[in-house]
Amino acid sequence: MKSKLRSQPLGIRQKVIYTFLAFAFIMLGILWLFQTVLLNPFYQSIRLQQITSQADSYAEQLHHPNFYPTLVSSARQNDSCVIIATDQGVQYSVDATPSCLIHRLPDYNYEYFYNLTRENGGQYTLSISMNEAQTISPPFSKDTPVADRENAETIVYSRLAHVGGKEYCIIINATLEPITATVTTLRFQLFVISILFILIAAILALFLSQSISSPLVTLNKKSKLLGKRQASDFTVKGYREVSELGDTLTHAASELQKTDRLQRELVANISHDLRTPLTMIAGYAEVMRDIPGENTPENAQIILDEARRLSTIVSDVLDVSRIQSGTEPIVKERFDLTHDTREICQRFLAMTEREGYTIHYVTPDQPCMVMADRMMISRVIYNLINNAVTHTGESRSISVTQSVRGSVVRISVADEGPGIPDDQLDSIWERYYKIDKEHKRAAVGSGLGLSIVKTILSMHSATYGVASSVGKGSVFWFELPILEK
Repeated sequence: MKSKLRSQPLGIRQKVIYTFLAFAFIMLGILWLFQTVLLNPFYQSIRLQQITSQADSYAEQLHHPNFYPTLVSSARQNDSCVIIATDQGVQYSVDATPSCLIHRLPDYNYEYFYNLTRENGGQYTLSISMNEAQTISPPFSKDTPVADRENAETIVYSRLAHVGGKEYCIIINATLEPITATVTTLRFQLFVISILFILIAAILALFLSQSISSPLVTLNKKSKLLGKRQASDFTVKGYREVSELGDTLTHAASELQKTDRLQRELVANISHDLRTPLTMIAGYAEVMRDIPGENTPENAQIILDEARRLSTIVSDVLDVSRIQSGTEPIVKERFDLTHDTREICQRFLAMTEREGYTIHYVTPDQPCMVMADRMMISRVIYNLINNAVTHTGESRSISVTQSVRGSVVRISVADEGPGIPDDQLDSIWERYYKIDKEHKRAAVGSGLGLSIVKTILSMHSATYGVASSVGKGSVFWFELPILEK
């Protein structure tokens, strides 16, 4: 029992709680990473992008006559120091900050830095601390160690520019403000935010898990009673999907109750249909045995007819289960539908003519070839005619018509019975459905014909339907594609 419990998947409530908490911890981890660990590198990267853009702007404006005022204004605005030199010495110099590193260097170091920038492809970047700058000799050499990013206080960037045939070296020194206090403040804020974030996530997770799982738990309890036919209403309040699931289960329960009722009626009807021929067989057999002179061909024929009827009923019941379960495969072949329809009508007329039934059939003279299971389609025509014979009413007149419409052939079977109400037209094809509550014995067969018809035609992907008017009769029809000659 313990191993089974361990193998069970998590419930919705646990999954929602774990998902919300995992999301909260992931988001907090990302915030801690970007706001504390990566804050200083981001700050230096953004500052370096500003300096690079500033140097590009100076390179474009070097030839303007009013360049120096623009240089002074830009340096002060960006809190940076600028030196623009050539191989002949310093051309422009702006000291915008009191802690500018490059203005503390001797003049000869500008030429050294100028050459160092050229050796590095026209650009050079150095990030060092102010204390380390005092110990570097010579300053800004290739071997200058790059300081740790958290201790960096100044960035020096240089690039070469060519204007009017001259080569300039633009050197910019920007001071980085210490952000240790900012990081400390952010860490404390993030600690408080993390606690609040986790608490809010836990409360939301509990609320959502309860609101989602509660209606599902209710549906689960009611569903367990469905097998015992004790629950029929699954209406619950909740999300739209849960409400739709409840409506579906309510419909399923209603269909199960209807199926139970129809099954009971079917058993009663089949029992009645079986009892009638058995009673007649037993009765006529006793008469022929006990009463002299009653052993006549007429009585023997009655026994044979009822035995055939009994065999047909049993076959129909078996066919319903076999065809609808899919155990009887379709074996398609090319055959003449006109010929088979005419033969079935003649055979049916021979069986029912003595009881006063008339079957009028209209079929074309030329063959109508189709590709289908010949035995199954014959069973469809047979069952439709039998259904018409059973419900045709006092006129006892049935019409069978075969017509061609374009590339399809239609078989129609019409009766002059009481008709079918519009609200029941879709239900008459069901396996256990019966329009009237009073059982009527089929003239031939068991009365399960329409269920077999629906299944066979669905297996053939054929079109079928019924048109009916109350008091005027019904017309059942189906269509099959015609094979080209």
